[in-house]
Amino acid sequence: MEGDVDGVMERPMSIGSNEDGPKGEELNRERDKYDAWHAQKGISRTNAKRKYIEALIETMHRYASTTADARELVAELEFVWDQIKNNSPPSSASSPGRAR
Repeated sequence: MEGDVDGVMERPMSIGSNEDGPKGEELNRERDKYDAWHAQKGISRTNAKRKYIEALIETMHRYASTTADARELVAELEFVWDQIKNNSPPSSASSPGRAR
């Protein structure tokens, strides 16, 4: 939702003896988050949302399909996603709230 990570935050670094900075595992998690965000540099918001939804469905397949209700929910999400994923984003002329 913020766009590219550049200009939003710096890559987390070891602070040394400073007690206020992240340490150990927390520092590694923060670096991993930064690196994952940075790896997506330049991607459009629409494509970022598409990738997020695809990752969500994949994760749900892996971890949320232990019950019939969960499997049904994943199937419904996949059905809806299959119906809309190839739709192109609306042009600026047809955006909501814009005069035609």
